[in-house]
Amino acid sequence: MTLVYTNTILESLKLVQHQIDVYILDYSKFYYQTENLKTLLSASELNRAQRFNTWALQDNFIVQHGLTRQILGYHLNTNPADIEINSPKFGKPEVKGLHFNISHTGQYLAVAVSEEIPVGIDIESRDRNIDLNHVAAIVLSDDERTALFQLPKEQQKITLLQTWVCKEAYWKYVGQGLNGMINHLEVAPTEKKNSYLMKGNAVVDEEHQIQSIASSQHRLVGAVAYKGSSAKIHVRFNELPTMN
Repeated sequence: MTLVYTNTILESLKLVQHQIDVYILDYSKFYYQTENLKTLLSASELNRAQRFNTWALQDNFIVQHGLTRQILGYHLNTNPADIEINSPKFGKPEVKGLHFNISHTGQYLAVAVSEEIPVGIDIESRDRNIDLNHVAAIVLSDDERTALFQLPKEQQKITLLQTWVCKEAYWKYVGQGLNGMINHLEVAPTEKKNSYLMKGNAVVDEEHQIQSIASSQHRLVGAVAYKGSSAKIHVRFNELPTMN
């Protein structure tokens, strides 16, 4: 497993087998582009945006989906507005020619893309205000809860959040809703640094790996789940690829 953080987008970069590109964007920095990003959305997406009852929520939706389309357009080498995204009511969104998944928390949007590897991604703010006992009861297995509350107090929240994003990323990778089964899964570390497997009777796909993409600088925890046992993961913060 290789995890590469970079602050430079190489315009010549092309997706290769067993490579996953992850973009984490503070989308609040792109509000000034709202009107331009709106032109990239499909009629269905525009209808969904209009259902929000405040301008702020509408703008959030437009910017998130517009930025996602720009990323997909770059990797598909096509006009972002021409991309047909299948977004089933249940299950992960799909686009022909590319595997991708998205997550957002606070002002951050995360998009994972791969040409060859099915992926799922989840991010969460380290500053999120949560009821530790309540969330642990929903998210963790009995053994995980016991282990959590044996940790020093200052480690409990970050450990819970990291376990949570691993489980969410896994279920988004397999393309199924949690359906109350999240506490039937257990996150097990592997021999590789910051790498995990999902265990338990609710596991759908045994051939997977989960990689932590936590960033203390951005106050985020996150995870990418993917098919297979190895992949090169490139993580870029606040860098949006541009078409040539």
